[in-house]
Parts: sequence; C-alpha cells; structure tokens
Amino acid sequence: MLYLCGYNLSVPVRIGLIALAGLDAETGVVMLLYLDLAYEEWKKKAEGKRQKAEVGTANAERRMQNAELETKAEERSTFNAQRKRGRRGRNR
Repeated sequence: MLYLCGYNLSVPVRIGLIALAGLDAETGVVMLLYLDLAYEEWKKKAEGKRQKAEVGTANAERRMQNAELETKAEERSTFNAQRKRGRRGRNR
C-alpha cells in the first residue's frame, strides 16, 4: 500500500512497520485476555442467578404444597365437626 502511494520503503520504514505489527499483536492478546475474563465472570453471575431462580421455584412449590396440605386439613376438620354435629342432632 505504501509503495502504491509513492512512499519511501527504506529499512527504517520497514522496521517501523514490523514494530507496529508487534504492537497490534500485543493489543490483540490483551483484548482476548480481557474478553476471556469478562466472559468467565459473566458465566459465574448467570450461574448464580440460575441457582437462585431454581431455589426460588423450589420454595414456591413447597409453599404451594404446604398451602394444599393446610387446606385439606381444614376441610377434614370442618367435615369432622359437621359429622359430630350431625350425630349430636340425631341422638337428641
């Protein structure tokens, strides 16, 4: 590209281009390291959120089961109370 533009391609210019290529490679390595670390941190955060969601879902399911058991127990006690009242009424 430099040759086509008519620039001088002396030895110092070529050394400068090699140095720029080295800087570019170093910058790319640093960027890849940063992206790798950022990705690992993102995965850890996502895993933590997923685990919290699973725990929240499990807690909600347990609360629903407990509510169902309480409702059934109340229905049984109401049914038994009605049966007792019915027996009392027949005996009188």
